[in-house]
Amino acid sequence: MVLSEVLEHLAEPARMLSHLRELLLPGGLLVLTVPNGYGPWEGMNFAKRVLGRCGLGGPLLAFQRAFGFGKATLQSRNPHLDHVQFFTRQRLRGLARQAGFDVERERSLSFLIGVFPFSWAFRRAPALETVDREVAGWLPPALASGWLFELRRRD
Repeated sequence: MVLSEVLEHLAEPARMLSHLRELLLPGGLLVLTVPNGYGPWEGMNFAKRVLGRCGLGGPLLAFQRAFGFGKATLQSRNPHLDHVQFFTRQRLRGLARQAGFDVERERSLSFLIGVFPFSWAFRRAPALETVDREVAGWLPPALASGWLFELRRRD
């Protein structure tokens, strides 16, 4: 089963993990991706909110639109993508254990792939995504923009 970039949008992520555990067969695997709640991508979003509160949101949006960006992202055209959960690896491990999973593997997914203006460059040179993933693997996991977890249902 795969759950990618969902938990950060839920008010009760532990409830979702518990439900998914019940759907899996004994020993089943859940592959889960989440953004680092305190990584580069979230830092960019925080800076955008601060600039918006300072009256600079309009000029920032105009600058981004000049590069082809609107309110949507590379992954989705939905403008309502606010995160309500901000995960650390430790918190996610705890939620997984609480829901009845063992963490089999975890790894960093990316470093700057979703961070503007780097995301603009990635659109034009997709091979940079491979470099970004490699860089994320070399850095301390706390600096990654997101993580992949493989969770095994505990029986």
